Amino acid sequence: MKLVKPILSLLFAAATIGVSAQYCPTTEGATAKYTSHLIEADKTMSMTAVVTKVAKGDDGVTTVTCEQTIDVPGALITIPKAYEYYKFTTPEDPTVIVSITAEDYKTQTVDMIVEGSKAQGRTPTEQQIQELKNDIRTKGELTLTINPKAAEGDKLPASTLRLDIGEQMMTVSNNNGKFLGKEEVTVPAGTFECVKLAYTKKENTPDGINKTYETVWYAPGVGLVKDETKDKKGNLISNSELIEFKK
Repeated sequence: MKLVKPILSLLFAAATIGVSAQYCPTTEGATAKYTSHLIEADKTMSMTAVVTKVAKGDDGVTTVTCEQTIDVPGALITIPKAYEYYKFTTPEDPTVIVSITAEDYKTQTVDMIVEGSKAQGRTPTEQQIQELKNDIRTKGELTLTINPKAAEGDKLPASTLRLDIGEQMMTVSNNNGKFLGKEEVTVPAGTFECVKLAYTKKENTPDGINKTYETVWYAPGVGLVKDETKDKKGNLISNSELIEFKK
């Protein structure tokens, strides 16, 4: 059963901070705070990221789980918590940042549809929520790979996440990524030596295709420091920066 018109675009915010030889945190409890400025809407939103779990698998891959809480002033619905994952083996190997998995995408979509329904004065029953879950299918994941051995101009692996609700379909992909070298970046949390990456995010929805152009800066042992989103004309849509970190 369709509760409300599906909310097909989720917020993919960035992540966290810590002390390690990777481009990610490795300490449980590490907390980072970011602010994001939405230029056209003239709004500022905040995000708090907390490392909730660090685990090494039998295959030697360490997975860092980061829980993100996003606050959008004036939002009509509560944005559900998001999760991001960092995966790595050794400092010499790439750090793979999984910004959202298929399972988490499905959970967030269900939560946002339910919240939207409640905001309209209609509280769904447990049966309706279960029917909604049964109607949603997801596969793939969105990733960004940071290779410490990369040279300026090297390409980044592409990734795609797909969501189907009934006969409606959406895909979100990161592609055309490049390693742009190293750059010193100063933000409210301090000055960091970063790697600079750029890629295209493409959203294909029933309402059409939307492309944005992302640039991100990551520091080794810190994680995300800054990001910028622009449109095809080069106009700034939004920017985020690290403002505080506590171990």
